[in-house]
Amino acid sequence: MSHEPDTYVESNLRFVLTYDTGKGYRSLAFGSQGRHTYPTEAAALEQLRAVRENNTPKKLSSIFGELGAASLRVEPVECWPGHNDPKRTTFPATDPQE
Repeated sequence: MSHEPDTYVESNLRFVLTYDTGKGYRSLAFGSQGRHTYPTEAAALEQLRAVRENNTPKKLSSIFGELGAASLRVEPVECWPGHNDPKRTTFPATDPQE
């Protein structure tokens, strides 16, 4: 029985919330499951707005640390087709706008 290698997997770019870990990289703010990814940057930005609006700075700092709470941002990430789980959980710490 021969196995053919995958020749093409459709791109599945989605958006996630990340925070600066203070250790030289960013990490997913929530679990690495498709339910925590968003189909558009606008949808992820809306989720970020809701997280900030519905939590106190103290609460966010208790979850993400002082640096992380202030550094929450949206990142694009390639996801697995079907269930939309992210293919990675860490990201460069630098600002993509730099």
